[in-house]
Amino acid sequence: MQTKVIPWGKIEHPDPELTILLPAERQLLVKHWKDRVAITLKTPKQEAEESLFLTGPQGHVFLEPALPDLPLLLKPSRRLSILPGQTMKAYVEVPVSVRLFFQTKHKKDFLAEIPARTLSKSYFGNMDNGKLAYSLESPLHDSVLSYGSPSYSVYCPLVIMNKSAQPLLFERMLLQVPYLSLYEGKQRIYGKTVHIRFQGADQISQVNIQKGPPETEEALKFAAPPRRKEDKGLIRKSFYYIKTLYNT
Repeated sequence: MQTKVIPWGKIEHPDPELTILLPAERQLLVKHWKDRVAITLKTPKQEAEESLFLTGPQGHVFLEPALPDLPLLLKPSRRLSILPGQTMKAYVEVPVSVRLFFQTKHKKDFLAEIPARTLSKSYFGNMDNGKLAYSLESPLHDSVLSYGSPSYSVYCPLVIMNKSAQPLLFERMLLQVPYLSLYEGKQRIYGKTVHIRFQGADQISQVNIQKGPPETEEALKFAAPPRRKEDKGLIRKSFYYIKTLYNT
């Protein structure tokens, strides 16, 4: 079977195999037969990467969505300022990763992880206290309908409130996606909503991850837990660098 839509959840024995078409002409092949599972990633002009797992005859392969394993260094695709007292609401489109499990979604049954699109790594901050992150440029649309590739993306709602007395020049920020749970709708995967309260260049921004699923026009069900448990101190520390950024 060949598909452009990733079939999240349990998949039956692919016969002869399940082929998922990914961006950039890549293909993810999953074959389950007898007591083994073969996972192959085909990329144009490169040798195919194949892994074989001896799993036993009983069980199924599960596909679970995931966000990147590092924070995102988010850059708006155009110059953006948020005036005092104003609130920006937007969706960040993040490439999804496909995590494959066998029998259960426990760590011991993990098989492989394939990102739908490879992101380049960057460094946010200075060498003493900076962070390794993935670089992502985003148009920050206020509607998910403005994005065109729902099959390969996670949509993370972002709310930024400027509670300072000065315009907030949004040049870049660190978005901690490893702390976000995922929810599945009929057509899209969503992350939890992140709220940021900017109080001035000399203040630490207040960051809050909203409990429960985001508010959307479609019914959502729980899809995947966050990669990391929420650490409020670490999240505050990550967004603390915004303060030094706006002073430059």
